[in-house]
Amino acid sequence: MNVTSETRLCLTSTLERCSVTATAPCRVDASGTWDLKALALPYEHIRPSTANIALNMRTSARLEPYKPGWVLVRNDETYETFPADEVPLDSRFGLVFAAVSHCAVDGVSLTLAHEAPRYAGLGGSGTLMVAVLGALKAAIAVARGERGATLSDEQRAELTALAHHIEDGLHFSNTGMQDQAAAAFGGVHQWEWRYAANPPFTRRSLVPPGEEHHLSDRMAIAYVGASHDSSDVNAAQIRDFFSGTTRAQWLEINALGRVFADAIRRGEYGVAADALQREHEIRCSLVPRRITPVGRVLEGIARDFGCGFAVSGAGNGGCVWALGTDPACVQKLRDAWAATLQEVPTGKVLSSEIAMEGLIVDAGRSNDE
Repeated sequence: MNVTSETRLCLTSTLERCSVTATAPCRVDASGTWDLKALALPYEHIRPSTANIALNMRTSARLEPYKPGWVLVRNDETYETFPADEVPLDSRFGLVFAAVSHCAVDGVSLTLAHEAPRYAGLGGSGTLMVAVLGALKAAIAVARGERGATLSDEQRAELTALAHHIEDGLHFSNTGMQDQAAAAFGGVHQWEWRYAANPPFTRRSLVPPGEEHHLSDRMAIAYVGASHDSSDVNAAQIRDFFSGTTRAQWLEINALGRVFADAIRRGEYGVAADALQREHEIRCSLVPRRITPVGRVLEGIARDFGCGFAVSGAGNGGCVWALGTDPACVQKLRDAWAATLQEVPTGKVLSSEIAMEGLIVDAGRSNDE
């Protein structure tokens, strides 16, 4: 008897009558890395925190019916398909297959799409996992006759933790929880990490709904034209933190993150920009390779316009971003970055629109129902 197949839920018939799509936003941040358990757990007494800003460049997961007992995952480049009890957890889509396996479903095709450049340091894998899990859990709810439920804050917190645990458990990367948190909740938040508690974070909103344009108008974001590799940088940061040689600098980064969050909440963008710049300088002193030569050029331009500058995520490629006080000046910065990046294949200025809504799930009926 195949016990595995009998304990899975086949979604073929459900998805033949009901389409399911989930989307989640990516993010930029200040005082990131403090969401890693390696830093946060031994220093919980200093209230380690991260501030992040969800961006309306969304990752989507669309579910469609597939042959019973099988799972297919694809994006715009390639696809992989396997029997559900043989899905590989070490393939290109291993992380997605792990989510499918956890949810114990088959008969499903997942199509993945990304509005932001992939491997851009914007929290892509965490965002992807939140979208995939959100879609799968919605399809399961529909199959059980639970259609139409609105995601509660408690459900978003559970999805945040589950998405993190799967990625962390597969050792996909040195990951904390801020990417998943921004993807699930959206908005502009300060998160305090308390992994010994449940839930493992507290959340403070920094920008009320309807006021986000004041911040987005003062932000510039650009992709430097090369994908990033966070694992190497994060491994070096953790190793040095463990040794104690960089402990003081990391404590200052946490303090600067709090200054940044408080300033954003008060609308003091100059103070926030200065904190962002100082944090960036400390990080580059710790791991110089986190910023590329193109990033250095963009930083110089940002400083010429009086803006604070940072590399997104762990850097070593990916995105950079800047924060200023005058929207007109920031627009000139975006124009200057765009002109510079014309000489960089695939480099480009990205949208700074803030996503005040996090995970969005659409489980609508098919047209022939």
